Amino acid sequence: LAIEQSTDGGTTWSAATTSGALGGSDTSATVTGLSANTSYSFRLVVTGGANAGNSNAVAVTTLSVPVSDFATAGKTSTTADFGWSAVSGASLLAIEQSTDGGTTWSAATTSGALGGSDTSATVTGLSANTSYSFRLVITGGANA
Repeated sequence: LAIEQSTDGGTTWSAATTSGALGGSDTSATVTGLSANTSYSFRLVVTGGANAGNSNAVAVTTLSVPVSDFATAGKTSTTADFGWSAVSGASLLAIEQSTDGGTTWSAATTSGALGGSDTSATVTGLSANTSYSFRLVITGGANA
């Protein structure tokens, strides 16, 4: 058994890397080494036996990579400053806040509207001596 992958809709195929060697009795596998936010086609190649040949192709699009460097850059009693790396192709950015450890989220108020190319923001209207969690919400682009 082997798994093949294609990034051009099945015109060309190459061997996929799996997390372990595949044996004739295996019924599942994990393909590794894929790129984020990419469309792939996969097929199983069976050598020997009554089912020898290529299986049907299955289309999969990998998930995008979230921003991993969203961080606070400073705070006052009623504001918090944040920064993050540029988000390629984003159409909309927003910051959400939570006061219950991330169980519920609401839109945070920022000092200005956020555009897809922004890399920093100041959240305003916070209550002094209150614990908040924040997250960056991305619409569109490679990190959505």
